[in-house]
Amino acid sequence: MLLWAPTAAAVPALASLADTTVERFGDVVRAYTVSPDADPADGRVVRDENGNVTRLYGFAAAPEAVVVRPDGYVGFRTSEPSMDRLAGYFENIVRIGS
Repeated sequence: MLLWAPTAAAVPALASLADTTVERFGDVVRAYTVSPDADPADGRVVRDENGNVTRLYGFAAAPEAVVVRPDGYVGFRTSEPSMDRLAGYFENIVRIGS
């Protein structure tokens, strides 16, 4: 899962959402916060210095979440990332996999 933080100010909230999602769903999720302005604090915050991720996923000026499935396809995308929205997607995946 990629959480797009268009500004450095958006990074903490989205990084927290990434951590919460991983804690809740465990091995089903690998989450990274991507930002053009990030000051990477750990391996989960990635700076998109050259804009490659931004162009690839068409990110704009608002936060977004993109879930990339293991086969490389986008399984879910939302322009309003929240635990409720992400849980709705991942709970379905976990249920199917059970």
